[in-house]
Amino acid sequence: MVVILALAAGSSMGWERDVHYDLTRWLALQAGLSEPCADTIARFDQSLDDRYDTAAIPQMVWVHVSADPYAARGVQLNHFPALTPPPSLPPYREVVKDSPAAQSPVRAALDMKVQNGRVIRFGQALHPFQDSWSHQGVSGVPFLPMAPPLNPFNSFSHPLSRGGWWSHDADLTRLHPDEVVEVAQRTYDYILELRTRNPNCVVKPAAPRDSLIPAVKDYAMRETKSSKSQWLKEHGLSQDKVPTLTVRGHGAEQMTVTAARPPAPETPAPAGLVASAKQFSDAWFSKNTISAAELVDLSRLRSQFTEMKGPLSTETGEGSSARRDWALRFMAMYLVDDHAAVNELGHGNPMAPGYEKLPLKEAGDFQFWKKINPPALIADDFIRSDDGTYALVFVFDQMPHDAVILTWSQRGDTWVVSGMLGMVD
Repeated sequence: MVVILALAAGSSMGWERDVHYDLTRWLALQAGLSEPCADTIARFDQSLDDRYDTAAIPQMVWVHVSADPYAARGVQLNHFPALTPPPSLPPYREVVKDSPAAQSPVRAALDMKVQNGRVIRFGQALHPFQDSWSHQGVSGVPFLPMAPPLNPFNSFSHPLSRGGWWSHDADLTRLHPDEVVEVAQRTYDYILELRTRNPNCVVKPAAPRDSLIPAVKDYAMRETKSSKSQWLKEHGLSQDKVPTLTVRGHGAEQMTVTAARPPAPETPAPAGLVASAKQFSDAWFSKNTISAAELVDLSRLRSQFTEMKGPLSTETGEGSSARRDWALRFMAMYLVDDHAAVNELGHGNPMAPGYEKLPLKEAGDFQFWKKINPPALIADDFIRSDDGTYALVFVFDQMPHDAVILTWSQRGDTWVVSGMLGMVD
């Protein structure tokens, strides 16, 4: 269980693509910038969530595999702007919206002397600046309150006041429309300043700042994939990536699951482990969760719920049955193609009011992806811990703001799943 505890310590990245790319690009165009300049700003803003070396989940994996404090600081600089660096307790590195820590990278980018480099750097700097709204507050700490706190000196996740480490709520525009307007206005202020420093980007007059508010708020309030797509279409923007947003509506026709390989070489996993993991993942992603659950050690899974009252934390037969149901719900929620519906019910959090409504199998409004391409696992995909356990990280091309970490332990001659954690970014 050591590996899963280590890797779970950080799990969020801020607003989704609808703010970092779509809204940012639209704002740049309203500021009178050319298509190439607007696209460069938006692409490099979004790149901090898309690139392996800057995205929060793979970087937190690296932090705990390598014990690299500079990587932890990188997660903070890119997604949780604050002056006090880790290692430190979350209250000492509280994120404050539009703070000097959030503004500083933008100001540094604007002060660059090279115009072309300035546009790229400016786009990157907008990312943590915008995240200072979605991540404002004191970072949550996995696994509270279900189990003892995990590595609070280095944890980064959504603040409890905005849904906590288990939820997507901090990043959803419809839940924070007034903040999205604030973000848009302050982003626009900086884009207008960039306009004066990069006249080569300017192609037309800028729209008045306040004239943008109705359209921004309208976009923020749109709750479904179809309505988000319609807004983008009306404003001449691409709708290609809308299916990946955590908003209501069915996704694409198929989803591909891959194993997130460790950033540093690991000792190859035993052949028996690889075979068990293939058996588990093939069953899970062929939608046969009952067969997959047979490879879950329900007794060891109890360690994730030790601070909870009720059967999940007990060693009784009732407790084992409750943990089996939780494991089935956990697996099913990553098969549902409307992931926002899962998030609204608590995203697998057994303490959430909607937990009992999470499906155990495909039913009603909870439809599974029509086709799921399972991961092709090899021995190098696993991360080994000093206690002999291994971790395996799954990521999803159609759910880019989620990852799953499985811990594998030996039970006699068999390898079994001893921990299951969903990470949200």
